[in-house]
Amino acid sequence: MPAFWTLALVLFAGTACSAFSISNRIVGGEPTTIDRYPSIVQVDFRGFFSGTWGQSCAGSILNSVYVLSAAHCFAGIFYAGPQSRRIRAGTTDRNAGGFIVNVDQVYNHPSYGMIGADGDITVVRLSSQLSYTPVVQAGSIINQGGVIPDNMPVVHAGWGDTRENGTASPVLRDVTIFTVNNDLCRDRYLASPRRSVVTENMICAGILDVGGKDACQGDSGGPLYYGDVIVGVVSWGEGCARDAYPGVSTRVASYTNWIVDFLGIYSGTWGQVCAASILNSFYVYNHPTYDLSTRDGDITVARLSSPLSFSPLVQQGVIINQGGFIPDNLSVMHAGWGDTTESGSTSPVLRDVAINTINNELCRERYRVAPRPGV
Repeated sequence: MPAFWTLALVLFAGTACSAFSISNRIVGGEPTTIDRYPSIVQVDFRGFFSGTWGQSCAGSILNSVYVLSAAHCFAGIFYAGPQSRRIRAGTTDRNAGGFIVNVDQVYNHPSYGMIGADGDITVVRLSSQLSYTPVVQAGSIINQGGVIPDNMPVVHAGWGDTRENGTASPVLRDVTIFTVNNDLCRDRYLASPRRSVVTENMICAGILDVGGKDACQGDSGGPLYYGDVIVGVVSWGEGCARDAYPGVSTRVASYTNWIVDFLGIYSGTWGQVCAASILNSFYVYNHPTYDLSTRDGDITVARLSSPLSFSPLVQQGVIINQGGFIPDNLSVMHAGWGDTTESGSTSPVLRDVAINTINNELCRERYRVAPRPGV
């Protein structure tokens, strides 16, 4: 499993622990100031037992209400909900100065937790708006599908440990490293003691076979910059600044559309993000077995505010009988307006595709999950 880069173990002091071992900080860098990186923020954790606040992750300002960070900073057995996190913006100093804003809601990417550290990205909604100043500014994120070539200089910034198993920096630091070919990075980690998986939704960076420069504990969720553009979210690595293992960040370009569409949902701008089938007028409720972590019971019924007027283009559908069974290898159909490629963009028109049913036991083995009869 990957070693996430949040500060770990010192729960009584207000730092964080995840279900994975953790390593995230700026190693081999130099002190810098917040005016050079006005979009970066500290993510403070409230100690699970002590109630003491302390910086354990970082994030990037998307707009005055939303911050981009790593999902693992807002998950795990010691995550006690949004009230256990807050944001500190506009300060060079760790745990001092700046502007503190509480967290209202956290929206981890729905793929997070399914395959190792894949999907380790989150959008955080603040309880009140940030006031922009010269040291509090929104960052710019890379376009969907944008590619950063190998061996290009990129920059980490954060307040994390300055060496592996060291202590956090009292001030903001930055370090310049270089992007590493994903296939090479994948091979290195598959040969590591943890046999961690590097996916196409990740970006690797470091000084390969030299080491000495990296992010580390406490830098998780912070930005990886290519010029002034945020291209990565610090996620995980094998130790810190080791020569054989570059650091791994979530590749923002795989999630830009999700981020932008997601922000639109809460900005007052309407946009299509899901689809549904007409039954008739009915009540709104999630199924009582719905579990966000397993996706079991992922079905709902919605009551409209006024009845639909049926026409040739608006008709109710027919649903299968209770307990009805569809054999394996039969043709079925999807229809919708979703992305036309993985991590791509949505279709401007309705599309359909014919596929075939697959044996549930075989599907379960592929996903390596416990049996769930509701799926």
